[in-house]
Amino acid sequence: PIEKLLERAEESSADLIGITESPQHRYHLQSYFIYCKPTLASHPAFLAYWESFIPQPNKSLIIEKNELAFTEYFSNLGFKPYALISYDLLFELALKGSYSATNMLQKGIHVNPTHYFGDLLLTRFDFPFVKIELLRDNPSKINNLESLKYILKTKNDAYYRLVIDH
Repeated sequence: PIEKLLERAEESSADLIGITESPQHRYHLQSYFIYCKPTLASHPAFLAYWESFIPQPNKSLIIEKNELAFTEYFSNLGFKPYALISYDLLFELALKGSYSATNMLQKGIHVNPTHYFGDLLLTRFDFPFVKIELLRDNPSKINNLESLKYILKTKNDAYYRLVIDH
């Protein structure tokens, strides 16, 4: 359930809230979940952004032109972004444990939180999402995705079945 996340987003003083953020490429809120407060959603710049929005033909352009640009555009206008689960916190916890991201972080490499912190997000934060792309294609070549599947199955077998069937 995402009700708790929605409550936390509403309680935040930020204008633009994501569940996770990433420094990969450059700082941005990850776009699978963006909550826009009325201070942003009612602003003329918000409408202007969507009026000039251009769908992109491939994933790398979607990330560059839409996901990264979205946070950057509104931040540059003075709107405050905020992540409910900060990258710094995930980084800190991953370094203290044995998670998918631990080895990469020790090398100083920024990672995609929804890929490399999937196990940490599910176990420590009751994260309500799992990227199908991660389980189906594993574009980040993460070792031992079976443990992520096991965590998901243990938390909720019905959802696990939906994910695996998808």
